[in-house]
Amino acid sequence: MKHYFLLFFIVLICSCVQLNEEILTEEQQLELHSYNQNKQFFKLRDALKRYEGDSSVMLNFFRGISCNRFNQLDASIKSLNSFIEERNKKVTDRLLISAYEILGDDYLKTYRYRKAAAIYRGLLNQFGGILEDDQKSDYENSAKICEKLIGAQPQTVYKRGNSRLIPVDGGYLPVKINGVERKLGPDTGANFSVIIRSLAQEAGMQIIDANVDVHNVAGQVVKSDLGIAEELLMGNTHIKNVVFLVFDDEDLYFPESDMQIFGVIGFPVFSALGEITFYPNGEFFIPEEKRQMDFNNLCINELTPVIAGYYKGERFAFTLDTGAGKTTLYPPFYLTHKEEIITEGQKITERVTGFGGSREISAYKMKQVQITFGNEQIEFEDIPVLTDYTLDDSHYFFGNIGRDSFILCKCMTINFDLMFVVFNDYMISGGIPFSYIPMV
Repeated sequence: MKHYFLLFFIVLICSCVQLNEEILTEEQQLELHSYNQNKQFFKLRDALKRYEGDSSVMLNFFRGISCNRFNQLDASIKSLNSFIEERNKKVTDRLLISAYEILGDDYLKTYRYRKAAAIYRGLLNQFGGILEDDQKSDYENSAKICEKLIGAQPQTVYKRGNSRLIPVDGGYLPVKINGVERKLGPDTGANFSVIIRSLAQEAGMQIIDANVDVHNVAGQVVKSDLGIAEELLMGNTHIKNVVFLVFDDEDLYFPESDMQIFGVIGFPVFSALGEITFYPNGEFFIPEEKRQMDFNNLCINELTPVIAGYYKGERFAFTLDTGAGKTTLYPPFYLTHKEEIITEGQKITERVTGFGGSREISAYKMKQVQITFGNEQIEFEDIPVLTDYTLDDSHYFFGNIGRDSFILCKCMTINFDLMFVVFNDYMISGGIPFSYIPMV
């Protein structure tokens, strides 16, 4: 009798395991794959809510990706490791590559450089024969960065009160690097903080010979080394062990406008701060205590913030870049509203500028475009709509939201813990209660 009971128990377990593996139909998996491949992360998150309480190998894969995009990194690591360990023979190499890639990103963002390096180097060694050239280049670059950072201390933040920084010289923030006063621009769209070599040397930063390839907006490759600032002081906020990309001075000089960029504070620092508020006059506020809000319209694509916005009642995803002076709409927006744009817009040539170069892009100028973020409708004027692609983001997202967004409002607050962006401070501090703001 005991043997029959044991046999029944084993069959039951096997049936449950088989059931767990087949919770998602082929059609459901294709839907989730489509959202992921097209970087429609808000749709992926919404679709996964249908499977709350369910468990399967493939759900762990998609949950790991979604958690990564919404900055829940420990949960992402747990889900992806479960997927890798429990996968069956049906899991393709391409799917496994995607899982390892996101896992490497999780480890890099949590400063586990040794584990991240092992992931990226493993991708090259195990799957080098089937990787595309751009994948190989990206993984080699990531492996090189992480290997150079092995032994570096993790970035940490200490707050000793609220911090309000007053901009100088056209928008630079006054900071101290290792006690040396410097001026750096705030740029949430920068994947890393950046500094020119002469300033890094003057500040006594540790400079690591890394020879990293950085692709600029003109399609060129610019070489960079790594630098580590022992301390970056922003008002009453102390950030330890900040990683910078170190460029030669001439690589960040733009002769057509006789402009030298000294450096920028990038996404990894902003994310670590937890919450930041930008004001139209360029002031920058870091609260000692972050707000607790049940609101979520922000996600992350690798190291780029992505915000949900509504145009004519339809939700679209836009990158968010405080380093960009104005908002620009991308080809997916143009293709979705082509007839309207051709009819109402003025055909122009738009110069797109980024690190190391610039290029001319065909575009249309729209006199007015109204986009709603959360509970705030922003009316952009004379906004360019590009018809040609620039960087990779322009293939997937509907535009890049720049500084003009919060210049048109009272301010913009970004919270990287609870993943929300709101415009106009009255939405937070006493005007419209947060309970009235629609969830997205």
